Amino acid sequence: TPKFGGFQLGISYTPDNTENLGRFGAGSQTDNDAGTVGEFIDLGANWNGKLGDASVSASLAYSTADGEPVNTNDLKEWSAGLKVSMMGWSIGGQYKQEDDTTPGDASPVADTERMSWKLSGTYATGPWLLGIEYAQKDTEVTATTEDEVTDWGIGAKRTLGPGVSAGLAVHIWEWEDDANAVAAQNDATEILLITEVSF
Repeated sequence: TPKFGGFQLGISYTPDNTENLGRFGAGSQTDNDAGTVGEFIDLGANWNGKLGDASVSASLAYSTADGEPVNTNDLKEWSAGLKVSMMGWSIGGQYKQEDDTTPGDASPVADTERMSWKLSGTYATGPWLLGIEYAQKDTEVTATTEDEVTDWGIGAKRTLGPGVSAGLAVHIWEWEDDANAVAAQNDATEILLITEVSF
């Protein structure tokens, strides 16, 4: 929708997201393949405005999809985000909850919950932009156990001229398995060199 008083609403519908994947080299899935979902309905709202000297952006979204074939796990997901900026500082966060639920518990497929959140901050001074973030995702394995992924990130970007910037970022990942299965755990360090040109 158009924005009114800083508010904007949106809605979308997707009949199916799995057909013709073979064109992209990911194998071919058709409608009603086991483990897929369809009939997506997405609702979202956002607000951008000022609170005193601070600029604020907030968002809220909800999605639902039907499991395929019938009586298999449906998907429900909601998320919320918030960013506050003032005097060169920006602090933001996002939370997302995903639930695979079985209608009437009629399916042998176990229900699964996934929760993820992240918090980040940046500071702009002159041509420099400095940032740090932390993100975590928990995935339910059983009613009492869950796996966890965490990510620490730090980065810097410098404006080199009109529309041109370069930056460096480092991310440290850690995968932890609740059952301490070695094959399901890992660590990784990711180094990114970034160049951006806009016109």
